Order: sequence, then C-alpha cells, then structure tokens
Amino acid sequence: MERPEFTRTQLVNLLEDAKGRTLGEVDVNNVFKMTETSTKVTGIAGSVVEQSLLGYGANSSPDPDIIVDGVDFEVKTTGLRKPRKQSSKVKLEAKEPLTITAVRAEEIDRESFPDSHFWKKTQNLLLVYYEYASPKTVIASKYRDFPVVGYHFHTFSEEERLTLQHDWELIRDYIKTLRQEQQGGEPDYSTLSSALRKQLTYLGTSPKWPKQPRFRIKRAFVSNMYNKSVGKTYASIPEDISTMEELENELKRISKKYVGRTARELCETFDIKYGRTEPKSMAELIIVRMLGAKGKASNIDFLSKLNLLMKSIRLTEKGAHVEDTKLFPLDLTETLDEAEYEKSLIYYELRDSQLLFMVFKTVKGQNRLDDVFQGFKHFVMPEELIEEDAKNTWTEVRSIMSENRLASVPVFKKDGTRRLAYKTRVPMEATNLPKSEEYTFFLKGTGSDASKKNVQINGVRIYRQNIWMKGEVVASLLNEISFIGQ
Repeated sequence: MERPEFTRTQLVNLLEDAKGRTLGEVDVNNVFKMTETSTKVTGIAGSVVEQSLLGYGANSSPDPDIIVDGVDFEVKTTGLRKPRKQSSKVKLEAKEPLTITAVRAEEIDRESFPDSHFWKKTQNLLLVYYEYASPKTVIASKYRDFPVVGYHFHTFSEEERLTLQHDWELIRDYIKTLRQEQQGGEPDYSTLSSALRKQLTYLGTSPKWPKQPRFRIKRAFVSNMYNKSVGKTYASIPEDISTMEELENELKRISKKYVGRTARELCETFDIKYGRTEPKSMAELIIVRMLGAKGKASNIDFLSKLNLLMKSIRLTEKGAHVEDTKLFPLDLTETLDEAEYEKSLIYYELRDSQLLFMVFKTVKGQNRLDDVFQGFKHFVMPEELIEEDAKNTWTEVRSIMSENRLASVPVFKKDGTRRLAYKTRVPMEATNLPKSEEYTFFLKGTGSDASKKNVQINGVRIYRQNIWMKGEVVASLLNEISFIGQ
C-alpha cells in the first residue's frame, strides 16, 4: 500500500481548519458509524483523524504513516484533559501514555536503536490533540463531541533521543536475557512490564504478557510535549541529567553533603520560607533547590517528564512510621465507567508513577522542622500491591459508587458527643469510602476547612478525595530498600 504524501502547508491548512471543531464535525467519511454496533472502539479518535481528516485508510505497515515534504512522519492522535490537581498552572495535560508500536520481542534482539522499528516510528511525529471533555469515561460514540484542540510536528531533541535510546536498549537487553534463559522453551515475557520500571526514564511497555506488549511514552512526557507546543517554557537543571541513573548519581552526591541536617536547616539553606511547621510540598521544594533549580518539579523540564512523586517520610530510630503517604487525587465518578481495573486511573497512576522519598528521622510528637535528613530512597510500587491491594480499594470504591451507597455520617467521641473540627468547630463527618484500618490504599478528603466541602455526589457533600497509602506499609517497604548511594 502506497503511503500518502503531503506538503507541510497542506497539512497545516487541514489541521488549522479542524482546530476548534469536534471529531464528529471532522468525520466527513462517517467513521463513527462503527460505534453504532460497539460501545468500545479502540483508537476511534485516531481513525477519524486518519480516515476523515487526512483521508487515508487504516494500515498495519511497519513504516511511518505518511510522507511530509519527503520525510517520514508517524501520525498519533492523543487525548488531553483538564489537570486533576487544583493547583496546576497548565490548562491541559495528557490523558494517558502515548502508545507507539509493538515491542516485537522475537525481533528486537537483532536491532540497533538507529535502525529499530521503534525509532523509525518515533523519529518524526505529527501529534494531533483532542480534549477529552468529559469528567468520566464515555462510550466510543460520545467521542464525536470532543474538540480538536491542537497539533504539532514533533522531533525529539538530541538529549531526549539519547534518553529514549537508553530506555529502548534497557528493554531490548532485558528481552535478550530472557530469550537466552528460556532457550528451547515457550517464550515468557510476563516480567517485562514490571522489571525495568525503576530504571526506565521516558518509556514503558504495556499491556502485560501474554498480550503483545507495546512501547509507550510516559504520560508526563506527553504532557510536557503538548505544553511546549502551546508556548509553556520550562526551567533547566544546571547539571547534565537525562536518565534516572544520572539523577540517582546526582542525588548520591547531594546526600553526602546534606545528610544529618534538620528540615529547618535545609529550608534555611535553600531560602525556603516556613512558619511554625514545615512548608507545603517541602520535599519537592528542597529537592528541586538541591538540583540547582527553583519552584515546582512540574516547571523543570527534565523532572516534569518523569511521573516522579517527591515525598518526605518521617521514620523513628527503629524505622517505624508516624504518618501515611498521600499519592494522587481521585475523581470518584470516573470509577463508575471503569469496566476493567487494568484500565482504571488508580492502576495507571500506580504503574506509571515512581516515588522519591526524602527520609527524615523523627521522634513522635517532634516538630517536623526538627526532623533529621537521612538520605533519599527511590521507590516503585510492588506488583503485588498494585494487582491485589490497590485492586481491592478500586473494587470497593466502584461498588459504593455503582450501587449509590456513598454516605457521609457523623463522627462521635468515645463519650457519645459529636466531634467538632478544630479550626471551624463544625460537627465532623466521615464517608464510608475505604479507610486505613482495612485497606493498604485508602481515601481521604482534602479541604481548607470543614465548612468547605466542594464536591457533591447524589446529594452527599464531601471533600475532594485523594488516594493515600498506609504508613506502616510504606515504612516496611522502605526499610527493605537501601538509601541511594549505599
């Protein structure tokens, strides 16, 4: 099949005309007709862009989709959404990772990166963006209401190319090792999507074996690519850091300099303002300053691409925890339409995120500013916790929501009287969502005070909810991990 050829001017004219119009309005060839018989059509947005907007049919060719002014380009259509974090300064972020192409485990061990199937597909990208303009998951036919919001011709910088090559070679070499170990037997790549999570910087693979795994660019990197295309600028780290390995090496150097200092001393060293207790997002602010930059990680070019959550954790002399760990926001209504756990927000976030902990030694009851910095620990969520514990939480939340059982009930003291919020003296209430007493991953509301519950679901007014992880589990897992540099 001959690949379609365009001039860049032709494509710009087509795409500019599509901006602001919905996928349904763009669909002149009635691609959405296939959604009349199926509520789930994988890649329906991409099919509309390719078949109706650009005018070429679906193909399974190993070559990039189109030729632009004599240069190969792969066309990728991807969804954007409004950020879940209320504090985010960007208007849109990637809804999910960007799937590129099949890993091809039977062939990849004979490839080098420059001539690889992956790089052939990735070297030049035409990215077309639509806004997933719904707070919950929708059936395929509803994609017709989503607007096309932008596009850009993307070529990776030399530094990004080298990082992608580093990740690709890690995956290739791991597959090569598996094939050598399994010589003569049936191939089994079941560990591929989990074994390298801590080492990979921009890439991942999904779905899990025995389904055929595909290369994916991490969601945070896709968000970075989009926001750069609409004019956002990012600060840089002075040091030459472009992989997780290089980041760990720099953190090792930093640790030697600052281990043994109190949180108060670190805040003063890096000119971070604080009050009677620690500043909000203290670990993130300190780590960014330690790396030679300022502000939030989301505004630092390299860090913004990582899906790296920077957290502080307080452990006693014996390694016991004194608090739970907040992970990420959760929109309860989204779980109603998540038919499979493996495609849920909780699953995606736990699999794609890594955590960098600043570990502080504390004494129970001590002001956090007096805690002593012990070093860094790099942590990825164990597979069994994602597959079992987090799934239990998701199942219970989904059950509560689908059965309309969400409730907010009064909280009482041991003497039977109502508990009052410390700040507002408003009578306290609690939801029937998973709690830390029974679940490793549980839900907890976030709000400025008890009088401001900004979320209302079926008449029940609650705080915005976040997924938390039980402190004793985090502490136990971290106690098994060495400090970076040790």
